[in-house]
Amino acid sequence: MIGFAQIEWKWGHAILDESARDVFGFVGLVVTSIGFVVTIWQLWKTQSAAKAAEAAARAALKQSRFAFEKFASNRALRFLQEAKIHVDGEAWGKAAMRLNDLTHELNQLLPFDVRWKQMVDELHTWCVICNSLETGKRKRFSRKENWLDFCRRLEAELSRIIGPFSESKGEST
Repeated sequence: MIGFAQIEWKWGHAILDESARDVFGFVGLVVTSIGFVVTIWQLWKTQSAAKAAEAAARAALKQSRFAFEKFASNRALRFLQEAKIHVDGEAWGKAAMRLNDLTHELNQLLPFDVRWKQMVDELHTWCVICNSLETGKRKRFSRKENWLDFCRRLEAELSRIIGPFSESKGEST
């Protein structure tokens, strides 16, 4: 005897009648359908969460790049100010050292804007001039007006990035 159905098993006879099997089949179909809908809904939520996480990661990367650009620009401006002081004091070795530091900082900005390449190239020329003045290969600093013009242009570009209302470059989020 089977305990849960209280029906005696005989070969050739079904445990449940046909209407009970239909009910259980229908209930199984409903449960399976609900499970399928829940699975699809969970996949949709997972995909939405993944897209949101990706967007948040892009925004964080953009903000980090912007903060680094401001940091490097700030350091570059400080190096430029120190180089100007050394050029005015004709301390050519110190000026060349600061111009090399400035070149390094501007090279850090190249991935953000290729326009820095022209400034880096021009800065390298000024490093060579200061080094040649330090070693005595050159006797005088004859291009003072060009130096001041270069400083003015570089300060303006760096101040544009450092300013309080500067905007991040790149793709929008």
